[in-house]
Amino acid sequence: MKLAVFAIALLLVSCSDNAPATPSNTSPTESKFAHPEKDAEAALAKRDFSLLGVNRFTVLIPGVDAPYENLRKKFKIKVIEGTSDIIIKNDVNGYDAQAEKYAEKYNKRMLDGLGCDPHHPNEKCSNYP
Repeated sequence: MKLAVFAIALLLVSCSDNAPATPSNTSPTESKFAHPEKDAEAALAKRDFSLLGVNRFTVLIPGVDAPYENLRKKFKIKVIEGTSDIIIKNDVNGYDAQAEKYAEKYNKRMLDGLGCDPHHPNEKCSNYP
């Protein structure tokens, strides 16, 4: 009986998947934020016209020259989970910095696809329903 239990345990250990979840040279954060323009294109195709925000003292919408309060009247805003107003100084590769860069590129592509001026997004957009 002990031999059977040992054989099963050995079989389970040898069959386990030890491959990393992401390539060794790519962090999970880099993978998540790797393709902002492509992600915006996919959202446009699904008719999801949301803009992305990050948490700061208030919600910041990177790449758009309008306050959150004004933008939310016209657009749905999705805040990137895990962002915070606690910023580590000079941490340009940290999660919050990566999220902000991603949101800026995503939002610019989204507004471009909607025919909106990023400096005046609440004005009429040529492709916004």
